[in-house]
Amino acid sequence: MKVKITESQYNRLLTENTGDEWGRVSKTVDAFTIKVFKKIRDKIQNGGLKMNSDIVDYIVNSLVLTQEEAIILTHNFKVMVDLHSQDDLNELLGKPMEFMGIWQIPTHVPTVVELTGRGYPEGRVYVMGRTPQEALSTITHGSEDDFEVGDMNELDLDAVLDEFDIDIVDDIPQKGMVKDDFYEGEDGRGNKFEALPYIKDDVSMGVQSLQHDLSRKKLNNLLKNIG
Repeated sequence: MKVKITESQYNRLLTENTGDEWGRVSKTVDAFTIKVFKKIRDKIQNGGLKMNSDIVDYIVNSLVLTQEEAIILTHNFKVMVDLHSQDDLNELLGKPMEFMGIWQIPTHVPTVVELTGRGYPEGRVYVMGRTPQEALSTITHGSEDDFEVGDMNELDLDAVLDEFDIDIVDDIPQKGMVKDDFYEGEDGRGNKFEALPYIKDDVSMGVQSLQHDLSRKKLNNLLKNIG
C-alpha cells in the first residue's frame, strides 16, 4: 500500500533541502513524520515489515525518498515509537530527531587472496613395473595409489604466471586487522581516518567508487544497528 500525501507535502519533499546530510527530512518531528511513523507501526503490527531493511525499503519505495533519508526516519521511528502500544504519536510533534547514516572511511584493508590455478610445470612420476611398458600401463590402467608424483621444485612467481591460468577464488578482508588499525594511544596519537557520508550510487569519489559500493547483504547487516 502506498502512503498517500497531499500535493503540498509532496512538493515540500521534492524541494526542501536543509543543506546537510539530513536531505529533505525535518530535524524535528513534524506532521508528515507522524504520518510515516503511523504507517510503519501499522505495517509492523500486521506483519508486513519485519527487519530494519524492510522499513528502509518501504520508505524509499512508497515515499520517493532517498536511502539516506529513509535511514534517518527508520532510526528515529525505532528510537521514539513503542511497537507494543497504541499511544498517540501526535505527542511526538516538535521533538528533536537524531541523525543516523552510513559512513565510509577510506583506508587500506589487509586482505588474504586465495588463488587457484592449473598448469603443466615439469615434474616426474614414479611407478613400479617389470618393464617400461608395464610401468606405463600401471599409470594408465591402475589407480592413483599405484604411482607417485615427485616433489616439485618450489614454484617461483614467474613460473606460476608462465605455467598456470590463475583465477581468484576468494578475497577475504581481515576485519580484525582493520580494527587494529583504528587505534588511539594514551598520548592521543594513532592512525587518523576521515569518515565520509556514504551516499548510495554517489560517484563523486571517482569511477572506482562504484566498485566499492555496499552489497545488499552488507547493507542489511549495517541496518541492524538502527535504533
